[in-house]
Amino acid sequence: MDKQTKQILTSFLAIIFCVAFLWAGKKYIWNNALIENQNPDDPFASDIVPDVTGIQPDLPGTGSAESSTVSSSSWSAELTGSTLTSMTSSDTALSSSTLSQSVSTDGAQSSTISSSATVTTASDTVIKPSQGFSAAPEGYFSDALFIGDSRMVGIASYAAFPGANYFATVGLATYKVANAKSEVDNKSVSFSGLLSSKQYGKIYIMLGINEIGNDRTTTMKKYGELIQTIRSAQPNAIIYLCANLHVTAKRSAKGDAINNKSINSFNEAVKGLCDGSTIYYLDINPAFDDASGCLRADYTNDGVHPLAKYYKEWAEWFKQNVIIR
Repeated sequence: MDKQTKQILTSFLAIIFCVAFLWAGKKYIWNNALIENQNPDDPFASDIVPDVTGIQPDLPGTGSAESSTVSSSSWSAELTGSTLTSMTSSDTALSSSTLSQSVSTDGAQSSTISSSATVTTASDTVIKPSQGFSAAPEGYFSDALFIGDSRMVGIASYAAFPGANYFATVGLATYKVANAKSEVDNKSVSFSGLLSSKQYGKIYIMLGINEIGNDRTTTMKKYGELIQTIRSAQPNAIIYLCANLHVTAKRSAKGDAINNKSINSFNEAVKGLCDGSTIYYLDINPAFDDASGCLRADYTNDGVHPLAKYYKEWAEWFKQNVIIR
């Protein structure tokens, strides 16, 4: 090969390399732009594919079942504590719902405190605190830590509370927390490291959908151990256990573990971990349910994950349901 041919070949390869480099850079910037400026009518982070591995309960965006394989291009939903009643008036979406807080006494007996709240759709939400809860004062969430799966990632990305910390990642489950890494905040910090980094006043936990098909006794044992770990590191923090979100009626009828009956049952078990004095149960479902107690079909594209714009409504609901000491 003569010198001129070599120069031509070298130039051609250099051009190919530059084009490939520019294309990769453009794709990186574009993907980040999707996350930063996503259309509020799209489900959160639609480019993220759930980690579904056979019988593993790792369904980051669609709920989970120990022995079922579910695929989805979106995110995860969560169960809801007790059977809830929701009345919705057509597209004005004015709903009057029953919100429940469970209080366990001596680990054996439990009672339920119920009250009503008025909620409208995301465009104009008006939420009243449920009984026993109050509206958050300014700065309430500045010492809060939010722990959870894809839905918590959604809140962190679309409706983050100023000053709050997040430990959230797609597919997170109770048995994974200790060895997990957050994908939205404190990405290089371990869970134990985060707990020891500062004293939190409030800690929110939103987990369960990714292990809903697992043995319930084992799962709740892991959940309880997680709470104990948090309590040991954060003895003065108020702990909020968040109900898993319902799925739509259509998604619930698919016949796998991700259905509203299982979600309600799981949430009842989560509610049983609350004591009503240091650990409180929060249930967003009445604000997102249709008249049949399922996630509203117009709130989601995949039957499981809320559209991005509804995370702001969810955050507003959190603001109206806090404990003030």
